[in-house]
Amino acid sequence: MKGTEGLGMTVLQSLGSAGATLIGILITVLLVPVVLVYFMRDWDRLIAFVDGLVRAACTRRSRRSRARTDAVLAGVPARASSR
Repeated sequence: MKGTEGLGMTVLQSLGSAGATLIGILITVLLVPVVLVYFMRDWDRLIAFVDGLVRAACTRRSRRSRARTDAVLAGVPARASSR
């Protein structure tokens, strides 16, 4: 009977681990779309906030860098920029 107790504990531990993994996946599946919607909704406000954090001397370069990053993520070919 002693071996059965060890087997039972092993089964319970693996079920607990699988349950924790399943809960993590569900939270991710539910949370990521909500966060993305708020990012899209408040994007202009976020950009204005970042502009406020960046020094005036670096604002132009920061905006250019963000525009390039946005173009890459959107899959749009980048325009030639003047330096």
